[in-house]
Amino acid sequence: MPVKVGGDKVPWERTRLACAGAEGLWPDIHGLLGSGGTPSTPAPSRSQVPYANPARLYWPGMSKPALQAPALDAETSYIDVAGVRTRIRILGEGPPLVLLHGLGGCLEEWRFNAPTLARERRVYVPDLLGHGWTDKPAGPYTPLRFAEFLHGLLDRLGLESAPLVGHSFGGAICMLYATRHPERVTRLAVAGSAGLGPSVSPLLRMLSLRACAPLVRIRSRAAIRLAARRFVARPERRTEEWVETTYRRLAIPGGRRVFLDVIRSTLRVRGLSPEWLSEIHSVLPVLRAPLLILHGRQDNVVPVRNVEYAKRLLPQCEVKLFDPCGHDLPYECADEFNREVLNFLSRDFVLDSKVSQDG
Repeated sequence: MPVKVGGDKVPWERTRLACAGAEGLWPDIHGLLGSGGTPSTPAPSRSQVPYANPARLYWPGMSKPALQAPALDAETSYIDVAGVRTRIRILGEGPPLVLLHGLGGCLEEWRFNAPTLARERRVYVPDLLGHGWTDKPAGPYTPLRFAEFLHGLLDRLGLESAPLVGHSFGGAICMLYATRHPERVTRLAVAGSAGLGPSVSPLLRMLSLRACAPLVRIRSRAAIRLAARRFVARPERRTEEWVETTYRRLAIPGGRRVFLDVIRSTLRVRGLSPEWLSEIHSVLPVLRAPLLILHGRQDNVVPVRNVEYAKRLLPQCEVKLFDPCGHDLPYECADEFNREVLNFLSRDFVLDSKVSQDG
């Protein structure tokens, strides 16, 4: 049975191989077509189908196979947070520490941080609302809704107060929550954080347009390897492990819908939405908890100039810049990040407006 791929009709055996060459993103085409039986001839090798470009393999009605959630272990479980089934990892003993990942992420983002931080803290690492393997209820997904989810999470965990650490969009949630419930937040550390200023990646601004929604598709690991340069500045950290972990979290069912919902609630094609920009101006000046800002100089998602913008609104915040370092700071500069966070949490806080740089 021939199948049309990129304008050509090819035997389904070859299409099946091309589908397999798409890095496992789609199921066996034989099962999709529902044609009983098995191939009468062995499938050709991948080199025999040079025209089979995995990035072009789309058929009307085709959907990605449902990935299996990672197996639970002694540290990972599901809890109910205000009716939302929430995946969370809890490890270590000592004073509490809550880590919040970024937009489109999951708790695995902290795989190089949580074990180290857990040597001195009891670390709570959730999949945020609509992210990872936590439930994905209907939208809208606004920053305030995420802050309310965080409030419910702390209540469910029995934490009267705790320091919060957030990456990217997770940092914005931390700061927003701290202004609404200052008694619940003892300290704040944010890395590559959104919500510090008005500058945003042009690509993210473009995605606020509904016509650009089709661009948010994960087609292959090869595409992620190409995108790595925009997120990870240090070449030695653009590893196959990073590619695989990124690929798997972005392929989790339902994630694309939530990602676009957040983008549309916070961004416009010209930049931040007026509502979100107004929120920044109201949030930063009234933060009571000590704030540490960690940022990469080569961050292409949240430009580093936002840090100086935040510094003008909150002069007493501490700033640590990393060079070279991109947006995925907790991964790319894991050792430095862990050291800075533990130092920030352990010492008596002293107001310090000095901007330091990690060379």
